[in-house]
Amino acid sequence: MSSDERMRATTPDGAGENAKRDEDGQDFGTSTGDVPTQRRAITLVKHGTQFAQTMRLCTAADLGQAIKPFVCIEHEQLSPFERPGGRLRPFSGMAVLTLVLSGAAEFEDTTGNKGRLAAGGVAWLMSGRGVWQAAALHSQEITRIFRIGIALRSSAEDVVARSRYVVPSAVPHEGPVRAILGRLGSLPGALDEPEDINVFHVRLHQGQRWRYSPPLGHTVGWIAVDRGRLRVQHGQSSGAVQSGELAVFEESRGLLRMHAEDATSFVIGSSNRHPHPLVFDRFSVHTTQDAMNSAKGEIARVGRELLAHGRIP
Repeated sequence: MSSDERMRATTPDGAGENAKRDEDGQDFGTSTGDVPTQRRAITLVKHGTQFAQTMRLCTAADLGQAIKPFVCIEHEQLSPFERPGGRLRPFSGMAVLTLVLSGAAEFEDTTGNKGRLAAGGVAWLMSGRGVWQAAALHSQEITRIFRIGIALRSSAEDVVARSRYVVPSAVPHEGPVRAILGRLGSLPGALDEPEDINVFHVRLHQGQRWRYSPPLGHTVGWIAVDRGRLRVQHGQSSGAVQSGELAVFEESRGLLRMHAEDATSFVIGSSNRHPHPLVFDRFSVHTTQDAMNSAKGEIARVGRELLAHGRIP
């Protein structure tokens, strides 16, 4: 395994010291019903792999198998040297969520939809049977985005592609949490599809704590730290997760409890386990090879039109 991509299991460290620090600072709690008392442990932490401007944390070929429906998780810094309009990419068979973390980005897709989003905005794409999407720099500032690919159930993977571009002011928030997808207690997310999946963006000051009780059945859970460093408490142990890392939690009904060692920004996701096997390539995830082949045909058809208009090389 290369130095750019490493996994580690967490071990007990400094439980007494961290328990003492856990008494300080500000605590933000969530509740989605009966709150479990057992804390969910981290099973592994993975540092992302850098590919040019993109840091890839998870793909369908590796951790996506363990945390499906979340099959693709990556950071990207948009380049000012990209072709006008940005680089179009084909997607099919999954929902693609893109959070603008800093700067501003301009999105367009081959459904004919467009959107300009400042930091805090969210792009949502239900790729279905095939669509192309581009994200381009629209700011003098460094623009960073966070992209999540979510595998769809068989009933949704062959729908006509559609998209939404949600401005920052339309994303519900409460305390340090921005509700992107799903529901956080009584707080609805900006998006409600795909169903029974939660994705939140959380920003904590140094010393703040936050706990999350996933809905019943949400046995899959992970966090990805964008900036700063978190200490995650479980039992008599704790594990650290820092910028550029993805942490995967054990499959249980346990509580997730975090303490910010620095000013920290992170994304957290939870869901039921995806019930289907994965058939995939770089930008497509399906439940069967037939569905994949059908989507490839649609992607190729739209690609020929884009090529004829000089939109792709």
